[in-house]
Amino acid sequence: MKEFKKKIFDVLSKCVNSILAEPMIESSIRRAGVNCDKLSPGDVNRLIGEIQKSVKLFVGNPLDRKNCLRLLNQALLREEANRKIKVGKVTFEIKNESDIVRARSRGRVICQELGVRDSVGIKVATVISELARNIFRYAGEGRVEIEVLDTKPVGIQVVASDNGPGIADVNEVLSGNYRSKTGMGMGLIAVRNIMDEFEVESSPGSGTRVTVKKYMQ
Repeated sequence: MKEFKKKIFDVLSKCVNSILAEPMIESSIRRAGVNCDKLSPGDVNRLIGEIQKSVKLFVGNPLDRKNCLRLLNQALLREEANRKIKVGKVTFEIKNESDIVRARSRGRVICQELGVRDSVGIKVATVISELARNIFRYAGEGRVEIEVLDTKPVGIQVVASDNGPGIADVNEVLSGNYRSKTGMGMGLIAVRNIMDEFEVESSPGSGTRVTVKKYMQ
């Protein structure tokens, strides 16, 4: 963090009085709500955005303001190159309650590493927990795959699959009119509403595969 702050300080010092540069950075850090000890790519983006707002407010000369914003953007590009998001997949075998907790926790950590809002991380973790619990409850065992997607914006894909009894009529379950004693239909509808993309493949005796995606906008 100290190295990155120095880079930003050097940029701001070319545009504003150096005495003003330090409080601009500190106030931007507070507004961005970032962890100063560990900056993720998303944290860097939010922090740069807040500093840009400060530049627009405190740098009066249009040419100086334009030059300062250009230098900040260059600093952001360099930082993004140094902190490239790791694209990859992690798989959890779901066989008991502790597996559900492990998958949910890992999903939350991945969101934190991507620097997304905590509310989004909670939603993703909730979806992972719901899908993993469905596996445990209805199929006994299966797997959950969590993958960071190399998209713009970056995305998270969760695939929950099992070889259980399957769903006789997926459309009915997702219609909102279906009521089961276990409440499975409402759980899948909630997952669909939370995520940006949602797909279910299932039939009696062939298991179930649910694929969902959330983009970190």
